[in-house]
Amino acid sequence: MPGMKRTIRSLRVSLAAASLLAVAACVVNVSFDMSRDAVVDAIGTSISADLSVDLSQYSVVQEHKGNVESLSLDSTDLTVTAIGSNNQATSVSGKLALRAAGAPADGSQDVLVGQLTNFAISHGSSIHLPGNAQLDQFLLAQLKGTGQFSIVVSGTTAGGPAHVTLNLTLHASLGYGTGL
Repeated sequence: MPGMKRTIRSLRVSLAAASLLAVAACVVNVSFDMSRDAVVDAIGTSISADLSVDLSQYSVVQEHKGNVESLSLDSTDLTVTAIGSNNQATSVSGKLALRAAGAPADGSQDVLVGQLTNFAISHGSSIHLPGNAQLDQFLLAQLKGTGQFSIVVSGTTAGGPAHVTLNLTLHASLGYGTGL
């Protein structure tokens, strides 16, 4: 059975090599949240909030920036966390978008996260918006650039001027190579 030993040894060497390649190609995914509060004090029925985000402020990004393979926006949550005593708005219709640093303020290059249609302005009301491939590409491009972008909320209210605080939380996943 001398030929059998050689075949088993070759099989073991092949399996070991395949295992090393699998480890070398290993990508670790880490989830993290980017949360911002927007205080909206509208004079009329138009609202607009522009919240800046700097990816370098997040430790997971700092730790792995050199070997990031993917950055995904899994979902976004928008929640009404406070309502001013002078609030008259009952709902808002508009959009939530991401804007690259230096992009035009007119929104022509914004990447849509989701539409708000008669979103109730009441304490605790919230909306969950799923991510998509276009948002993933946007985030990765920002990471490879300045790392800075804005979350933009815009729209019109029903019932009168809005005086509210909104919490926006972007749930993201970063994939990085281990380099093993």
